[in-house]
Amino acid sequence: MDKHSLETYLKAVYCLSEGGEQPKTVSIARVLNIKPASVTEMLDKLVKGGYVEHQPYKSVKLTKEGRKLAQKVVRKERLIKSFLYDVLKVKKEQVKLQACGIEHVIDDKTDEHLCISLNRPMKDPIEDKPIPHCEKKMTCKSCLSSNSSLKRIL
Repeated sequence: MDKHSLETYLKAVYCLSEGGEQPKTVSIARVLNIKPASVTEMLDKLVKGGYVEHQPYKSVKLTKEGRKLAQKVVRKERLIKSFLYDVLKVKKEQVKLQACGIEHVIDDKTDEHLCISLNRPMKDPIEDKPIPHCEKKMTCKSCLSSNSSLKRIL
């Protein structure tokens, strides 16, 4: 299973769960615009990889490892959307599509630099959903202040 597919599925489950829904195969298929049978096949792989728990015909739930990875992808996507929309003034219609392509290729260090340079945005500017926090063991405020020289460079 390639990284892009893994992250795309985990992000879909995360985002559906974020809305309070207990995602089912059909809702994941709808979001990803693919056939439910393809989703079922991938869910089997995600279960074997330890990323999700799946009860056929009932729901899909992220494991601790799956949630951790999904949050990283969602965070990157929403930070990129903030950058594209707020800084580069890309049109709303273009932002999501472009962010979805970029989120899979930026590394954690770039994610951190992006967050700092944007002064830790709290919400996705397009969908008004919260941007998950990073994995650092410090507050955003202390991160921003300890990286103030980096912020000036960026």
